[in-house]
Amino acid sequence: MSQPALSRPKSATIQPAVPRQTGLSANSQAGSAGGSTVTYGDLLDASREAAAAATQLVSPPHGKGLAASVVGDELDGYERFLATATRHIQALLRIAEIPAGPHWDTNHVPEPGTSSDRHRIGAGYWHRAAETLGTAHDLAASHFTGVYVPRTVEAQEAVIGPAAAATCVDVTTFLLDAIAASAPLIRTASRTHAQHHPTGNPIKLATFGRLQQANRRAAKSARSTLWELRHLNSGNDTGTTPTLRQLRPALQIAGDIRSAAFETSLDALRLLREIARHQASTEAAASPASLRDLTLLGSRVISRAIDHSTALGTKSGLDSVRRAHALDLLEAAHEAWGTAGTGLSTSIRGLTRAPAAYAEAVTTLVTNDPSGAEQRALMVALPALARDAAQVVEHLTAQGNLVTLQRDRLATRHAWRPITREQGHHLATQFKLAERTTKRAATALLALEHTPTIRTSASRRHEDQVTREQPRVEAASWTR
Repeated sequence: MSQPALSRPKSATIQPAVPRQTGLSANSQAGSAGGSTVTYGDLLDASREAAAAATQLVSPPHGKGLAASVVGDELDGYERFLATATRHIQALLRIAEIPAGPHWDTNHVPEPGTSSDRHRIGAGYWHRAAETLGTAHDLAASHFTGVYVPRTVEAQEAVIGPAAAATCVDVTTFLLDAIAASAPLIRTASRTHAQHHPTGNPIKLATFGRLQQANRRAAKSARSTLWELRHLNSGNDTGTTPTLRQLRPALQIAGDIRSAAFETSLDALRLLREIARHQASTEAAASPASLRDLTLLGSRVISRAIDHSTALGTKSGLDSVRRAHALDLLEAAHEAWGTAGTGLSTSIRGLTRAPAAYAEAVTTLVTNDPSGAEQRALMVALPALARDAAQVVEHLTAQGNLVTLQRDRLATRHAWRPITREQGHHLATQFKLAERTTKRAATALLALEHTPTIRTSASRRHEDQVTREQPRVEAASWTR
């Protein structure tokens, strides 16, 4: 098993590595679009469990009968865990765009020894905790380039900012707990060291001084970090502050990728958004057929939204006005998506081909019957997909990859020629119109769905007030 990227003696930089396999049974490969996928939260929980098992192993009465080799492995693994956790916290602070401060300087990161082969592999619970935490780092790193530039949609929308800061608080607290729990391990290792002859002793005396110094520096840096992030550690926003627990490995979009069967519509939407983003940045190929499929998806999603809004009941005149307004916006968005697909893959052809997974994802989203949450996710994602499609049209037009059948002057037959810049601008404008209309329609639809909850809460408060006043009236009549 290879060493986590963070536990190497080099400076802490994020590398877009694919998470390696750990002891977990789930599949953590980043390239799969379906199947059970390990999340960042799963890996962090597994690291916590391994650390708790390591603490229990050396605590009385278990620690007295341990072999010297076992104690040495745990001591070795804890030193590796310190280095891995410290560098991961540094990376989270960089992602959250929070100054790390002088305490988290690279020179203060605990070095795992002088030998280059030390701490790469090892048996024991602390090695498992370090390995799993390193895998969690690799999972987050797969969403960024080596200089902390987001390379996925999830990195732009979910990782940067509060989510990374809140997760940094969680990992820093985990590190402080591990430092506090290392006292039984160090006592057991000291007792084992004293029981063995200096020659051939598996536990070196220099290890204790190095660990004590590393613990002091890491604890000081961790407390400083928690003080800087105390607004996230107050406990008032428990359950509301976003974290990285649900983050999955970044999808690897390369070449003509083919996806597996999608478990849910959200898996298909995740892959579709990632491919669309790569197409907009010219990192993946696109075609008029893929753009046409997108317009069909947009029309289908908005048709479902229209049916859902029509079926919603109204309890007041204001509700009827809001529903009528939302339906008008949905009809305008539906018309914009239908207009955007005019001529694509019929009169206008392409010289490139989109990844096969793009069509599979669109087919899944069109044919599946989404739940309420999936339908809302689709409505929210459509404006970004339309914006990416407009950029794709502009790139394809500039590269001459969109062609149409034309007849040159004095020619006797038609020939395929690139479309003009005006034609490309017209196509891109249609997708931009779909983006604007869909964004307004999605906002109105979400407000319409939440309106009954607001009205019900207000009416409930009024009923509670009437209920509280009723006993007062009865008590006054009884007194008289």
